[in-house]
Amino acid sequence: MRSSPRSVRVARFTAPFAAAWVILAPAAAARAEALAIIPLVVGPLQVLLAMLPAILLAVGSVLIGMFKPSAVKAAVKVIWHNKLTTVLVAAGVVGVVYGASHLFGGGPAAGAAEIGSAEWLAYRGGVGRRAAALGTADPTDGGTVWAFDSDVKAFYSSPAVLGNRVFVASADYGPMVDRGAVYCLDADNGGVVWKCAPKKFRATYSSPSVGGKYLVCGEGLHRTRDARIVCIDAGTGDLLWEVRTASHVESSPCIYNGRAYIGAGDDGFYCVDLEPGPGGKPNVRWHLDGKDYPDCETSPVAYEGRVYFSLGNAGQAIVCVDAETGRPLWQRDAPYPVFGSPAIADGLVFVGMGTGDMVYTAEQLGLEPAGEVWALDPKSGEVKWKYRLGATILGAIAAADGRVYFGSRAGNFYCLSSAGDEIAVWNAHEPITTSPAVGRRHVYFLTASGRLYGLDRATFEVVWEVSVGTGRLFASSPAIGRGHIYVGTAQNGLVCVGWPGRRERIWPGHLGGPGMSGRLDGSPLSPVGLFAWRHPRAAAGDDVPEIRAPAAYLERPLQAEGEARKVEHGLFVPLAGPKRRGLLKLVLNEKPRRRGKEAWFHPTANAAVRSPAVGRGAAYFVDGRAGDRGRKLHCVDAVSGKARWTRDVADDASGELLLHGDYLLACDAGGRVSRIGLSGAQAGKQVWSVAAGEVVGAPAVVEDVVLIVSRSAQSVMAVSPVGGEVLWESKLAAEPTSGATGRRVRAGGASTGSRPAGKREQQERYLVAVGTADGVALLDMLNGRPVAAAASGPVAGPLACSRKHLAFTTAGGEAVVATWDGRQVARFKGAAPGTPPMLFGSELLFCTRKTIERGDIATGEATRWLDIEWLGEVSAPPVMIASHLYFATREKGLVCARPRK
Repeated sequence: MRSSPRSVRVARFTAPFAAAWVILAPAAAARAEALAIIPLVVGPLQVLLAMLPAILLAVGSVLIGMFKPSAVKAAVKVIWHNKLTTVLVAAGVVGVVYGASHLFGGGPAAGAAEIGSAEWLAYRGGVGRRAAALGTADPTDGGTVWAFDSDVKAFYSSPAVLGNRVFVASADYGPMVDRGAVYCLDADNGGVVWKCAPKKFRATYSSPSVGGKYLVCGEGLHRTRDARIVCIDAGTGDLLWEVRTASHVESSPCIYNGRAYIGAGDDGFYCVDLEPGPGGKPNVRWHLDGKDYPDCETSPVAYEGRVYFSLGNAGQAIVCVDAETGRPLWQRDAPYPVFGSPAIADGLVFVGMGTGDMVYTAEQLGLEPAGEVWALDPKSGEVKWKYRLGATILGAIAAADGRVYFGSRAGNFYCLSSAGDEIAVWNAHEPITTSPAVGRRHVYFLTASGRLYGLDRATFEVVWEVSVGTGRLFASSPAIGRGHIYVGTAQNGLVCVGWPGRRERIWPGHLGGPGMSGRLDGSPLSPVGLFAWRHPRAAAGDDVPEIRAPAAYLERPLQAEGEARKVEHGLFVPLAGPKRRGLLKLVLNEKPRRRGKEAWFHPTANAAVRSPAVGRGAAYFVDGRAGDRGRKLHCVDAVSGKARWTRDVADDASGELLLHGDYLLACDAGGRVSRIGLSGAQAGKQVWSVAAGEVVGAPAVVEDVVLIVSRSAQSVMAVSPVGGEVLWESKLAAEPTSGATGRRVRAGGASTGSRPAGKREQQERYLVAVGTADGVALLDMLNGRPVAAAASGPVAGPLACSRKHLAFTTAGGEAVVATWDGRQVARFKGAAPGTPPMLFGSELLFCTRKTIERGDIATGEATRWLDIEWLGEVSAPPVMIASHLYFATREKGLVCARPRK
């Protein structure tokens, strides 16, 4: 077949693009994998140089064609004849860019600074490397409190925590991107206080140190050859000075006597005055040449007029120099690279070493796995004792109260006395390459898979564990402050996790309560899901349990207060028959990828079609659908499955429940909502009842106000939880289709720029959101007045909400994301109506008929998270626990999907 002249011209025009794509496509496809495996090794410059010939050929060919006189003349004619369209398109592009920068740059308002005289003078806080601000009790419970991931997802730097401020550096890194910034965040809510990104600042591993008004940090990853040392005003985020180096600055600085000390890779070691000289120029006090001190990547520590630092592959030594002059005092050669940063406590210098590094294991480098911990005399450098083990120690040793703590690449976590005696060893069964944090009674460390463990320092028993993120490289080390743990992740931003003490954990009701969408513990979302197991193991036809409502979850301590914490993870599944009707409890394995086991089954006369509420040692659920007879509200013991008490439920009641504190809100009578007591003489008895008409969804409690949505009255009611008095009632413009949810949100257009929080607008108010036949109605919590609306079309199913977004499905089969002022920011087609999406910061998870999809809110693009066509159509919305997804299908019963690494 002969080609037409037009097809030949097209082929000639597209040929350069095709040639470039042959090279670019594999690189683009491999970027995520390469970045996840060796983000500190592959440099964008090397990738760019490899692509450069084809890119230049392609661009040159296009430019030659574009700037021919005939082409330019034709282009001008097209633009002139379509001048109105051109202007509108240009205005639209500008508006989209401007709107996106404001829409996605927002976040919670930062509170006033509470730093006081606190300082973080070295990597991990100080000479002992404890990484702990010990003003409050240690965190021992809970999941994600907040995650900062709106600007960038990757943080290899370790945070510094001072009062209610967290300082950390970011790393946006890949084959075609290399940029970073230093952030100051509000420790309580993750709001941006300031962001400092000097011109062409690269992705950074170095961790900030703060002394007084000065924050010092390095720049760059391992392949950076012209990095900087930067000094920033810790209060405002203004750049004070910068020093250029001839290598990367992965080292974290030490601040001592008005100076900053920091390693610069192959460029040796620097000492710089904090106070700039005339004209704001930095004053380099002294510099040790990299020829004499090669591979200077660890973080120094200064003590009693001396500075101590380590040398890696090319140096293999521990070094001590005079802090004032840089004069060498002693150098102790080591048998292995010393990537561990020295710590000082109890009159000794502690440091770890070994074969391999953060990216490659010893085996991958063709070496025998080996490592040692040394304790040296700080004045002479004499080695006082050695602790040998067959694995590398890469993190800093943390010292506290006569003990030292560290992890190894082999997966063991150690506690030694300051004299070198082994006290305890705990096996995490996966590599530990970062540094621990030592609290008052507990020690915390992060594994290679992003699992954070808290061990009791006295018993070395696990008291708490939580997943902080997904991905393959966790280079950030945890820090303790304000009763939380702060740590960076490779894909989920900087996260704050945990709470002090053992809070009572409850599952308030359907999908974890209004607005939660089944994600109550704040679990991070993995890039891809993988089928793990189903319950029952194998069933067909009538043997498949019929599940019409989502499961509930309860974490129950198995030992008394003060003992090592071991917990039982229980999943409570409502069954709708025909063979089994009632509530089933599954005990999940400690490794969730393994199948859960049946603990008990509580049968009921009618099918269980409503999700239970679980807490206070019991499970609460209503059997039967509206119209069934003999319905009951059941209170069942969470341990044994035996009935504690029951209450009659009207035939025409919806049966929706909400557990809140020491009471239960139940739609247990036609057109009414009742408060049921749960303790003492009131257990199982009605405290008050309020007429509400036909109730939609479950009641919600926001700031101790009960919110009830009535379809028959087409209104939202605010009710006092104490006496059931109606505080206000607001008519809706359209028929309600979901229950209410609400939260405190920011009003106004404050952005997360580099200005201090005190200079930004910080208005906040409580809003109520209700799904309707027109979209989402937004009301003022104080008086019920309408403030905004998201006109998306009929909402089908409950709303999901976060501090920035509302998400829901429509009757037309779309997953919609809107802001709290009613602006729609993303729509995803093919969503299953009635099954709400889950929100994960800038992403969401939603079900379709054949897949579970992961949506990017910023781009509006969806990718497959899990193929479920072979499992069958989802019959009950999913819930997420510890990043594992639990949902039901008609063909397979209960299904568990695990994160795929």
